[in-house]
Amino acid sequence: MANAAALRAVDTASASAAWDGRLAAVIDFGTCGVGDPSCDLAVAWTLLDAAGRRVFRERLDVDDAS
Repeated sequence: MANAAALRAVDTASASAAWDGRLAAVIDFGTCGVGDPSCDLAVAWTLLDAAGRRVFRERLDVDDAS
């Protein structure tokens, strides 16, 4: 069973008009950001809280502009 809070976060991030608690579809934008490394990192900002994002960023070893 998927985590309902995580699904709501993804739904909110995708600007969906309504959420009734059921996953109805998955849209795969997999090739929209080819070559842009930030696309691989966006999920952290959507699903992690502030502490989780801090740990995630520290593990990536990126500069302040990233």
